[in-house]
Amino acid sequence: QRFARRSRPRFFSAVRGFCTRVERYEGQRSEEARRRQALDNRLPSDSLTIISAAKTQYMANDIPYPFRQNSNFYYLTGFEEPNAILVIDKESASPTKFVLFVNPRDAEQ
Repeated sequence: QRFARRSRPRFFSAVRGFCTRVERYEGQRSEEARRRQALDNRLPSDSLTIISAAKTQYMANDIPYPFRQNSNFYYLTGFEEPNAILVIDKESASPTKFVLFVNPRDAEQ
């Protein structure tokens, strides 16, 4: 074979033709934690970093586009819900705090 096949992530889809959710792989959470730690090591002392998730976009009043998460947010968190915020609070005297703000869970969904 001239070209080797590359393994590609498998996708779930709510609507045929739209890739809406990527399967999590084993070790992904530890990888995301390592990425956050690498970012933490590059941040200056006494800094605050805010990274927001993507927002739900609508075609019409009640018809949403297929959701695609902000790549930077997903790279650090692996979280696929809209309207979330990651706050990284790096104080010189205490350990860095990683806080994820999310919307309340909707019981109807």
